[in-house]
Amino acid sequence: MRGVSCFSKIPFEVMDSLNEKPVISKCSRVVAAADGKVRPVVVSLNSRETLISLLRKARELKTTTAYSKVFLEPDRTLEQRVERKRTLKTLSELRRSHPEGRYLIMGGVIQCV
Repeated sequence: MRGVSCFSKIPFEVMDSLNEKPVISKCSRVVAAADGKVRPVVVSLNSRETLISLLRKARELKTTTAYSKVFLEPDRTLEQRVERKRTLKTLSELRRSHPEGRYLIMGGVIQCV
């Protein structure tokens, strides 16, 4: 699993909790360090199949006590990031204005379930 030496054991522990043993080719933090702020970790893997498997298992992290606030997301282009941010803002406004509804994003579209 190991591959590149990662500055933090967290990516390895998260992947171990999902029963995956990927080879990490690159591991780095993004955003400048600030007091009390948690910075995202970007991890590159050697295998696309492993990436897809990890993303499929990502929802299992919600059920763990140690990693319930850890999120795994795929790479996105700048346009995709902008669109997702816009969709999340709309979702937040919708939830605020209609708290009785249950809304989520599926396929980039807000759905009422």
